[in-house]
Amino acid sequence: MKEVKMFAVITVFSLILLGMILALYKFYSEREYYANYAHRLESELNSLMLVYENKSRELDEVEIKLSDLKANYILLEEKYSKLEKDFSSIAHELNRVRDVAKSLNSTLYNITSTMLSYVSIPQALPRVLNIDEVLATGYYVVAAAVTPSDPWFSYWHLYAWVSSSIRYARDPLIPIPYCEYVNESCVLKYLFIENYVQSPSQTLEYWQGDCEDTAILLYAMIKYYQLFINGTEYLTWLALIEFNDNESHVAVFIPAKGGLVAILDPTGHYMTTDEMGRLVPQPARVELEKYASRWSIHGGVKDIELIRADVIGKEYYLSAEGSIEKIAEYIESF
Repeated sequence: MKEVKMFAVITVFSLILLGMILALYKFYSEREYYANYAHRLESELNSLMLVYENKSRELDEVEIKLSDLKANYILLEEKYSKLEKDFSSIAHELNRVRDVAKSLNSTLYNITSTMLSYVSIPQALPRVLNIDEVLATGYYVVAAAVTPSDPWFSYWHLYAWVSSSIRYARDPLIPIPYCEYVNESCVLKYLFIENYVQSPSQTLEYWQGDCEDTAILLYAMIKYYQLFINGTEYLTWLALIEFNDNESHVAVFIPAKGGLVAILDPTGHYMTTDEMGRLVPQPARVELEKYASRWSIHGGVKDIELIRADVIGKEYYLSAEGSIEKIAEYIESF
């Protein structure tokens, strides 16, 4: 019995000892696990600290760059503000320059138009054939010994007075300014035209002129006679004649009933006459062909424009235009 108790005690003690050994084994096993785990955690922490330090340095660098960018932004903002002001100033100046250019173009156009009124008969008519210019010829119309009751006789005397009193003189070269646009910019050019359309008062002042000046003077004197001496205004044309060699000439045409016409050309020393040398209208076709034959040196007549002037109303009408054939047909229709 005693041995059994001893065996039981030994067994219990052995079991206790075994439990203690197992507990110690478990303790040391877990301690090694946790030690390894702690080592791993420490290693990861060290890695994270290294990453943190790197990121901190990168953040510092980013903050430095951000600070530089902010400083540059402020500088750029200041430059932008200055450029915006400069742009506004330049835009304002550009608009001013455009307005000046527009004004200069308008001024140049007006100058060109004015100059053309001195070198081109159609543009010159309001200036040279108006009531004031007609009235300026009155003294000389009376001096030409006209008679109120005989228009054709009076036209003859007016033609003779102009032919004998006004000396022929060539016109000077007149510079006509104009714009030649290159890349939308105006390049000032000049067209030189050997022509100057005098008014009757100027021709009477200078006592000289070319074909258009003497024809315009004669036309104005005829109008004075018709309006203020005879009392009846008859159809009278200023004839602009273009030759086949592109030269030009001016005369006065006066139509009559029955398709007749009288041509008065002081510079060309030509007047429509009968066998007695008197001014008498002749059949239009025959007279026009006869007149054209005088200009064979220019290759004949290519074109004629008949212009009627209303000197009181300052209105001017192109009555007919074309070849001798067309002009003859037009006059024959009266």
